[in-house]
Amino acid sequence: PAGTYFAATEVPTYSALTPSSYIQDSSYTFDGTTDQINIGESATWDPLIGITGTKKMTFSARLRPRAVTNDRILDFGVANLFFSISSTGAPGDYKLIFYTKWNGGSVVRWEANSMVASYDEWADVAVTYDATDPSNDPMLYLNGVSQTVTEHVTAPVGTWDGLGSGATSMGSTGTGDFF
Repeated sequence: PAGTYFAATEVPTYSALTPSSYIQDSSYTFDGTTDQINIGESATWDPLIGITGTKKMTFSARLRPRAVTNDRILDFGVANLFFSISSTGAPGDYKLIFYTKWNGGSVVRWEANSMVASYDEWADVAVTYDATDPSNDPMLYLNGVSQTVTEHVTAPVGTWDGLGSGATSMGSTGTGDFF
């Protein structure tokens, strides 16, 4: 059925067609096995949200944690910027991670510490980030609720490195079964 789905119980039935006829013309049906798609080179995205663009971004996904694993939701330039979900060890206990590079390759990572995303139920996740200033932290959301974010590794300084170069992918890069 067409429309917007918010609650974990309001899950549309997806077809095997690509793109899916149930959401929008630009949607994609993941099958639980080959859950990664290339959405263009970083050079395609750079004028929009990268170094030559606004440096402001929001990404969202609808996923269903079905494994105790770590997996990427979105990956720009082979890990120059990525948004992922990681299990903390038990089904239903996950954290969202947003990672990017500043000042010539210094890794900066933020995590939404332990959040409950019910095992085998659909959830909406999102990140919004403004890379115009190193003092800005991303906002991470689970089902529309802002999560507490903790900065790890190092604080951003200098200038943002942007999206890097190479392929941009959405979906699983590992063995997880989230999409």
